[in-house]
Amino acid sequence: MYWGDVEHLPVIAANQFMLQQALLTPADPGAGAASSGDPDEVILTVGHLAPPLLQGTPDEQRAAVTQVSQVTVRPVARFSVRRAKLAELRDVLAKILDDTDHAQVGGET
Repeated sequence: MYWGDVEHLPVIAANQFMLQQALLTPADPGAGAASSGDPDEVILTVGHLAPPLLQGTPDEQRAAVTQVSQVTVRPVARFSVRRAKLAELRDVLAKILDDTDHAQVGGET
């Protein structure tokens, strides 16, 4: 399999992930063109949560953080994924985690 030219795509920071079972029907206005409403479909939403900007001394920052009522995740992408491909993604993620864990352990000895 050849992935083509991915170098032109921006690399976007992501640290928040939400999965939703796609229970929408194509007639639903919010479904979008990519959503089939198939119960075998999962919607993966990827976002980035930046910590609130807190300035001042450490004591002032601790006081300021108590005033923060919520922080907002900035959505960066949504993907429609079939269950079989979701399982494939799980396996790829598990492999890369395992590989990086082994590399770190090997580097510490």
